[in-house]
Amino acid sequence: MSASVLLVEDDPANRLVLSKTLESVGYQVTTAVDGSSAFELLERMPFDVVVVDMRLSLIHISSSVVKLISRL
Repeated sequence: MSASVLLVEDDPANRLVLSKTLESVGYQVTTAVDGSSAFELLERMPFDVVVVDMRLSLIHISSSVVKLISRL
């Protein structure tokens, strides 16, 4: 079984290139366009790795991370 990756990227072109690249080496990729949708996905299913665009709004990312950590 391959590792599952959640890719959080707001730019459609980057999201496509990154997801196709990861899939080409065997990863199962699920994408999200922002921190809020990423958090919703994280609540529904487990991922082995989460890759986040560092240029996404820090407010969206930080609030999602706080919610995720509070669940642990």
